[in-house]
Amino acid sequence: MIDSAVLRSDPDRIRESQRRRGEDVAIVDRLIEADKHVTMVECDKTALDVIDENISEVEGNEFLKTIHQRVDGTAIELDSPVDIAIMNPPWGVQTKHADRAFFETLFAMNIPLIHFIHSIDAEHLTSLAKSNGYALHSIYQTEFRLPAAYAHHKQQQGSTRIRCYRLERLK
Repeated sequence: MIDSAVLRSDPDRIRESQRRRGEDVAIVDRLIEADKHVTMVECDKTALDVIDENISEVEGNEFLKTIHQRVDGTAIELDSPVDIAIMNPPWGVQTKHADRAFFETLFAMNIPLIHFIHSIDAEHLTSLAKSNGYALHSIYQTEFRLPAAYAHHKQQQGSTRIRCYRLERLK
């Protein structure tokens, strides 16, 4: 839950709170920096309900549209072109190549800039980017703390090495 008053007055406090809970801060940052319009695609209806509830409290919330849809590797039809995408794809720990549908969906949409986080150990990203007409840039890397939130998490509090990337479509 994001306190909208704190979001406006102290966004760093919200980001830190999201990080401590192991949640994706890129979405919060994009909401804060939104120029005109943000579309969020999520397959988890419960997560969408929380997003819709939280954003309803933010002044000027008409900039956000949510779509309840599973990413399947095909382009998502939207009302306007997408300038930038931010994602946190599954890394394939449980299911090999689980990230593939996420990348294929964004590549099919011909999005010029894609920001994402992934395991620092991922070896397929450079060839995936190149074969789809993108340049891959490493932006930042860190140790990412993961609270045990799912059945497949084996420790109460774990961590993993992550890297933040930018995919830039080649002309």
